[in-house]
Amino acid sequence: MSIHQKQIKQTNQKRIFSIIWYEGPISQVQIAGSLDLRPSTISNLMHSFKDAQLVRFWGKGHSSSIGGKRKELLVINEEYAFFAGLAIRPDKIIRSILDFQGRLRNTRTLRIDTNHPGQIPGTIAEEINRLIKDYPALKGIGISVSSVISQRGDILVSEDFDWQLPNFTREIEELLPPEFPFIVENDANCAAYYAYTFFRGEYKNLLTFLLTGNPDSAGAGIFFDGKLYRGARGAAGELFREKGEDPLSAAIRNAVTAYLLLDPEVIVVVNERSKKIGRAHV
Repeated sequence: MSIHQKQIKQTNQKRIFSIIWYEGPISQVQIAGSLDLRPSTISNLMHSFKDAQLVRFWGKGHSSSIGGKRKELLVINEEYAFFAGLAIRPDKIIRSILDFQGRLRNTRTLRIDTNHPGQIPGTIAEEINRLIKDYPALKGIGISVSSVISQRGDILVSEDFDWQLPNFTREIEELLPPEFPFIVENDANCAAYYAYTFFRGEYKNLLTFLLTGNPDSAGAGIFFDGKLYRGARGAAGELFREKGEDPLSAAIRNAVTAYLLLDPEVIVVVNERSKKIGRAHV
């Protein structure tokens, strides 16, 4: 197989996986029609998915108006892999487990002593190592932080976050099993990436506001030309608040300024408190 043929195959596999993930349960005939690919091509590529147990049989579809065999419907195999998310807030860590379909399996709150932030990496590593044992199919960890993350991975002080952890990312890496996949990112940047993928790359220039509660806070993430923009020091999207100003009011006020400066295609609001995502074309 030539390099060009391999690239075509990989591209088609990604397209097939994506449509099953977003639209499953779905039949191979429906996949072929949606992607404008030959049924034989879909069938050949699906063999590798089934062999790797990436997809599973879900059930039978309805018969067509002219009768005929009911088509097998496929979904992503939710047990194939698990992922953990740790949301570091000013006074706690919220740990979540998601399956391969992106469904929340369970969550747990870890209390932290912010008077001794140096102990926090150890607490996180202990929890992650426990998860690795409980979930052998755990493939990676995402750590979001409600504060600024520097280019080298430090947690810095910000508006609603009054403690810091220099070398945080390096410390976590040293405490985990060798080469275990993990990423550390600002929570509003995570929300921006979520919005970008939620709309399947339809918008290349997005401004995303994240509203969180307990305690209330707000931040912004920026996608520019299809790429996440962090700024020179990782502080892009930090919102300036007047003394005593409510986070939501600050987000609304900053949205006007950001709109004029960034000229985004769409403004997205991810409201963690109501578990909703909204958008406004601009």
